[in-house]
Amino acid sequence: LLSRASTHYGLPARSSDFRLGDYETLDKIADLIEEELRSLAGSTEPADAPHPAVAAPEAARTAAPAQPDRAEVFATVRALYAEALEYPEEVFTPEALLEAELGVDSVKQVELLSRASTHYGLPARSSDFRLGDYETLDKIADLIDDELGRLQLESTSA
Repeated sequence: LLSRASTHYGLPARSSDFRLGDYETLDKIADLIEEELRSLAGSTEPADAPHPAVAAPEAARTAAPAQPDRAEVFATVRALYAEALEYPEEVFTPEALLEAELGVDSVKQVELLSRASTHYGLPARSSDFRLGDYETLDKIADLIDDELGRLQLESTSA
C-alpha cells in the first residue's frame, strides 16, 4: 500500500535503511509522504520534471494541479470506502449513515477517513475535530473538498 501511495505521488524508491515498522499508522505514513513531497519540491530538479517512473502528459507538467471537483471527490471516497470494507459502491449513497445504516464503527471510520485524507495528501486534522459531525459519506466528501480548496488557496497565495 505504501508503494501504491508512493507511485500515486511519483515518489522515488526509498533508501535501503528505510524501516516500515517506524510508520505503523496511516497518520505517520501520511506525514512521511508529505515530507517526501516537500523534499522533492525543494530539490534541485525543476518542479515540472517528471519522475522517471511516472511520466506525466505535457499539459499536466506545465499546469498547477487542479483541485478535483466535488463529484470526483465523492466518487473517489466512495470507491476507497467500498474497497476497504468490501461493500458494493452502491450502498454508499450520499445520505447513508455510516454507523447506523451500514454498521461502520467509529474506529473503522477513523481509519477510512485517514485513508481518504492520505489519498489526497491532506494534513492531520486539529485536535478539536469531531468525527461524529461527519456521519455520512456526503459530509465526508464535503470535508475533503473544503480541505482541498483551502490547500489550493494556500498554495496559490504562497
